[in-house]
Amino acid sequence: MTWRQIKFALIEKLLGPAAVLLLRAIVATYRIAREDREILHRAARHQRLVVVTGHGMFPSLLPLVAIARAQGRCISVMTSPSRDGKLMDLALAGFRIRVVKGSSRSRAIPATMELISEIEQGHIGLIAVDGPRGPILVPKPGFFTIARRTNSHVVLIVTSCARSIGFGSWDRLFLPLPFSRIRVTVRDFDVSKDAEETQEQAVERLGNFLRADSIAIDSPVARGEKASP
Repeated sequence: MTWRQIKFALIEKLLGPAAVLLLRAIVATYRIAREDREILHRAARHQRLVVVTGHGMFPSLLPLVAIARAQGRCISVMTSPSRDGKLMDLALAGFRIRVVKGSSRSRAIPATMELISEIEQGHIGLIAVDGPRGPILVPKPGFFTIARRTNSHVVLIVTSCARSIGFGSWDRLFLPLPFSRIRVTVRDFDVSKDAEETQEQAVERLGNFLRADSIAIDSPVARGEKASP
């Protein structure tokens, strides 16, 4: 076993569980405006629901777990098989989020089918549309296939906060500081089979909304980005 493998094992087995407990304590202090919370509750009532967002917004979306649970729902997320993905799995498990392993070429189709099955069973699919490696705020087409196959209602959720910690990653991942007020924008996004547009057009439209909404609320993932002309 290499030193890198040993270091990762120590992080995963020893530091990981403690970090998850700390993260849960931090997330419990987050505040969401009453009107935003009501919008999220209404969205969670859709029988089949796909939430799309930016990869760097995952920590600030963790309060969505409690909202989904209040509706008797679980959230399902597709994660990477990489070492970073394993750490993500550990964090998600701490919030009782269901994990589907994907992102590698050999797992792409099986993982997509697993997430489709999760959504058909009534779980909420949460998709970071610019993951797993970017470019930032540029959607991949996978969400379109999943939403169409499951005939799901799709909402785009972007988040922001005034005070956060950044990690210098490609996705500008940010963790709101304790007692932060999370700003939320929720936008319905039509990908129904009756929509008269191609997959490419839908992906471009989502990208425009993702970027514009992120800039509008000054999300940390969009700082330095310019609005589309």
